[in-house]
Amino acid sequence: MRYQIKQRLLAVRPTFDIANESGEPILVGEGKLFVLAAEVVIRSLSGEEFVRVKQQLFSWRPRFEITQQGRPLATVARRWTLRPRYTIGLAGGGELLVAGSLFEHEFRFLAGEEPVALVSRAMWSLRDTYGVDVFRPEYDAVVLAVVIAIDSVRTQRERSAG
Repeated sequence: MRYQIKQRLLAVRPTFDIANESGEPILVGEGKLFVLAAEVVIRSLSGEEFVRVKQQLFSWRPRFEITQQGRPLATVARRWTLRPRYTIGLAGGGELLVAGSLFEHEFRFLAGEEPVALVSRAMWSLRDTYGVDVFRPEYDAVVLAVVIAIDSVRTQRERSAG
């Protein structure tokens, strides 16, 4: 399945619109205001919670908990490497690796050596825009949530730099 994630440009809080391959909006991710750690709730257009992404506050490296309907779905942690790499521990067992390009414009989600998803961030855009191709539908929720978590890490790093 192909998705497009766009961050709203003039939103008061971090807000993401998620569209399907036809360009039709299907989900909305809204961040919380005035919190120390990033938290985004992704909802259907009817308002039902689809998935929640919450950053752990006290951690040496960026770490996120992803829940679906109140149940743990995955844990995401950034590795200490020059290139952006993330490990995703799945609640049902197993692990995914996210390997990114040096400037964080391309990401590959891998289950072992098998590609699960590819993500590409638009280079020349006023707002953050991601093209997301998920090859295995059971990972849709995890991949969409992790893309927003990675965007949060990148945004925090840019703000602290300057």
